[in-house]
Amino acid sequence: DGCDSIVIANLEKDIREGDGLIWFLFSTDRTNGGGALCKSFHRKLPVRVFRSSTLSGRYAPPYLDDEENEEDDEIAYRYDGLYTIDAVWDVHGQETETFPCLGVDGWQTYFFTRVPKRPLEKEKHVA
Repeated sequence: DGCDSIVIANLEKDIREGDGLIWFLFSTDRTNGGGALCKSFHRKLPVRVFRSSTLSGRYAPPYLDDEENEEDDEIAYRYDGLYTIDAVWDVHGQETETFPCLGVDGWQTYFFTRVPKRPLEKEKHVA
């Protein structure tokens, strides 16, 4: 019970990538998977992370080629590995360990760390 996986398809363009995405922040609410993420945090369960080509960063997988129409390349997804949730902040920016993590006010932010703490290798892109 908890979150099996997440797909990262929409992050700020200024996301830091200098450390090879050893860690990242992910914000959500209860209706968009936050309840399952909260369970994973409290049960110390790892979460599989997939990355979308819509991110356009250097670690995003390339789009799949559509030979008929170059403007309609298909979105690709790549498995990035297992991550643990090491901290949770509530909607007011306060770190919390209460269960459930989500209050009635909205979004929580989860701090993910790659397991093991190794950077992604840019050359491993597979379409």
